[in-house]
Amino acid sequence: MSYNPCYEMYNNNCPEQDAIISQLKAEIFEKEQNEKNFNLLQSKFRNLQNELQILSECKLHLEYELRTQTDCGNKNISDLKIQNENLLNELNEKIALNKKLYNDNNNLFRALESKTAENQDLKTQVCEQENILARLCDEKNNKERQLLNLNQTKAGHLNNIQNLNDQIEALSQQANDQDRLLKSKHNQNEEVKKALDAQNFENKNLLGKLKNKEENLYSSQQQLDIANETLAIPNHKIFIIINFKIFFIIYIFCKKK
Repeated sequence: MSYNPCYEMYNNNCPEQDAIISQLKAEIFEKEQNEKNFNLLQSKFRNLQNELQILSECKLHLEYELRTQTDCGNKNISDLKIQNENLLNELNEKIALNKKLYNDNNNLFRALESKTAENQDLKTQVCEQENILARLCDEKNNKERQLLNLNQTKAGHLNNIQNLNDQIEALSQQANDQDRLLKSKHNQNEEVKKALDAQNFENKNLLGKLKNKEENLYSSQQQLDIANETLAIPNHKIFIIINFKIFFIIYIFCKKK
């Protein structure tokens, strides 16, 4: 049987197909790993959302307590201011009355001292109320600092959530790119299969033509044998002529191919 270069080329393409299949398997494994990473990031995102909701509820509760304490403090401050103003007015009235009565009756001096002591008590009460007011202001400042810290914590969590969203979008884009690449590889594989099928069909046609040529060669050899018997040509000359015709037919076949 004659040498067929197309058959050898078909055998040489098998390692390339194995390499393509191995590469496709590796890409499928990488895609599955990316899907696992995406699910893990999505779970972390849900956990951060739950923590954000808890912090928001704590913030609302602290804001409500702060408003309540602030309202009570403002009310107490307003009452103390009114009381202080009343006491100052009363003190001024007492001082004016004492000055008016001082020259009239020395006995009223003791009453003045009593009133002075009473005023001193009132001043002490005012100082105590001022201390209470200062303590309430300190508590208000502490609540404001706590609220500021909560806002900063919330901003940090929101930043983390944004970063996770960016990572999820990047992974989704990467997964889409890998899907498109996998589809492209699949289409290339289909085109290679179609080319191989076409090459096999062409090889079958060439084998059929070669078989027809061999049959024609066999028929020609029989005719040469008949002519040899008729002309009584020596055997070595017949062998040379047959080989020459066979070589000529193979040369014509290869040239057409």
